[in-house]
Amino acid sequence: MLRPPKCATWASAATKIMALLRKAPTQEEQIDYVLALRALKIGWTTPLREEYFRWFVTTATAYQGGNTFASSLRRISTEAQGTLSDDEKQVLAPILEAPPQPKSPQELLAARKFVKSWTVNELLPIVERGLAGGRNFEQGRTLYGAVACAACHRFDQEGGLVGPDLSAVAGRFSVRDLLEATAEPSKDISDQYAAIAIQKKNGEMVTGRVANLNGSSLQVVQDMFAPGNLTGVRREDIEAMHSRKSQ
Repeated sequence: MLRPPKCATWASAATKIMALLRKAPTQEEQIDYVLALRALKIGWTTPLREEYFRWFVTTATAYQGGNTFASSLRRISTEAQGTLSDDEKQVLAPILEAPPQPKSPQELLAARKFVKSWTVNELLPIVERGLAGGRNFEQGRTLYGAVACAACHRFDQEGGLVGPDLSAVAGRFSVRDLLEATAEPSKDISDQYAAIAIQKKNGEMVTGRVANLNGSSLQVVQDMFAPGNLTGVRREDIEAMHSRKSQ
């Protein structure tokens, strides 16, 4: 027979799960933690509550999903707010009533300290020594999210879909190949992910990846960090079009 968890366990749940939320590299994992906390009523401090609800206003606004994605996140937030007392709602009102404040992956990267422009030849011996022993998988997982890899790339069913899936790259490419793709990402771009440059008859340039060909028009993604924002271009307005790889 299963016994209910001790109150002490629930009392520490908010602290422990919020710590996991801070380190989670992908939107899927973060949503799992936020979902798990939505019905928790005990063990919260005001700073933890603020951090929890601020996640919906800042971090979550940069994430992408299907047609019901945004409404599902709103429902999680609404259910979590249902556990608050009137006094807590009053204290948290500035966050609960705040408009969305999206933070893009570019902003996350800009906040990181620049170290140096590494070359493949400099990185190769360092990586090979690490592969021989002493790798820190948890650190790698954390950095995968911290430097916004997960915004575009999928790994083990988590992450974005606008870039190549990285789940099986270790079995397909050499260490040097992977380092070149990381340090020199524009050196070799697959046709599947190459951008095109469209010159319109009025002189305007539209650059990005074609997401949809719809009869007399093209829908172009110009910012791969915002794949849902499409720019429409009518075929009759196109003067010239070429792949950015050919430049």
